[in-house]
Amino acid sequence: MEISAFDEQASAQFYYCCSAQQPHKTQPRANRAEGPIPRFPLQHLETHAAEFLDTIRKHGFVVLSDIGFEGECLCQNLMLHLQSFFAQDDWSKARCTSKNNVYRSERGVPMWFLGYELDTFREAFRMQASRPDAQPWPSTDLKKSWLSLLKFVREICDKCLAIAIGKDFVPPSPYDNDYSVAYAVHYPNLDSTFDPYNPSGHTLNINEHCDPSLFVIEPCTHVQGLEILDHNSRSWIQVEQHCIPGKELILFGGKALQRSTYPPIPAAPHRVGRAQNQSRHVFIYEQKYESYFDAPVFD
Repeated sequence: MEISAFDEQASAQFYYCCSAQQPHKTQPRANRAEGPIPRFPLQHLETHAAEFLDTIRKHGFVVLSDIGFEGECLCQNLMLHLQSFFAQDDWSKARCTSKNNVYRSERGVPMWFLGYELDTFREAFRMQASRPDAQPWPSTDLKKSWLSLLKFVREICDKCLAIAIGKDFVPPSPYDNDYSVAYAVHYPNLDSTFDPYNPSGHTLNINEHCDPSLFVIEPCTHVQGLEILDHNSRSWIQVEQHCIPGKELILFGGKALQRSTYPPIPAAPHRVGRAQNQSRHVFIYEQKYESYFDAPVFD
């Protein structure tokens, strides 16, 4: 696993993305379960590890608040770059698709070409976290912004994994394969087809599923879409309805995390709802280290 392939490029990005802003002081939330969603201050992650584990085991997910001035800048800056990129014409975006490099999952299954992809209901830009130059980038600025946020959220997920595994945690080896992926998705949400079996009109872009990953993390966006099944209440939560866009991170577990922890942190069933005529942009990082999966079978 190449865990430092982009660190040098990203190290100075804090001032790049925040040069036009001034830091502001924020007070940590006193109640970590405030409101209808479980919330936990990022700076308390290691000092209150047991409480963090109790929270994410109980609910299957947690919203990380108080992510700091740097974290807020990185989230907001990348979102501006993504909106600009996805607003380009199809030909310009298609130039950012790799013609040779295919991402193979932790099971050795070829999934998609790295870079840009257009689907019937969304478009995406994907990269393997350990191979930052395996696909064309839309621009140098977007690349810098992307890799800086990726470094930030990857370090958070690594801390969470160390806490979750406990004394048996072994840091990923540089010789391991890193199947982790980072991707941005744009849901235009231009139409909402009436479903006679769903008269409420609530439609989905992505059906219910659990990711195969360890931890999954994504910044809260301005347009709601992510819905998570709360393990405690057994009810669907429209998480972004209760989050602060650009200032909080949504963290949940996948199947590999559930297999690797005891007591298990449950994989979080989730889906993506469709906000009619509200364009939604989201950045997601999925943590997938080789040692937590069976050996892949290549075809």
